[in-house]
Amino acid sequence: MFVEVGKGISPNFERVLELLLNKEEFLAFAPDTEETRSMINIISVKFPLLKNVSRVYKDEQELETYIGSDLYGTCNQIMHLLGFLYPISRLISYSVFEKKIREGLYMMGLEDGIFHLMVYCI
Repeated sequence: MFVEVGKGISPNFERVLELLLNKEEFLAFAPDTEETRSMINIISVKFPLLKNVSRVYKDEQELETYIGSDLYGTCNQIMHLLGFLYPISRLISYSVFEKKIREGLYMMGLEDGIFHLMVYCI
């Protein structure tokens, strides 16, 4: 089984953007510079909803006001969830891939000692 973020139980980024749009919540960006706007425009090529759910704040003071609001709590929880899902999914997929390789090698006659020597010496 190959596990990817956005497949199965976890929502993909497009779905997260749709949920933010439906709940009238936003992703916050600061400061309001040309670089920030360019980054949002570039990412919006692949995810067009990003322009609708992104909010650029002019300075840190304005962003702190947003972070203190109730809207920030939901966005923060979603970003933490997405931050943990990707490394865990990669760990699971690598473990499953390694197990498939090991089973294939065992079917070809590889012995346990040789396999462990190969894994731990490399």
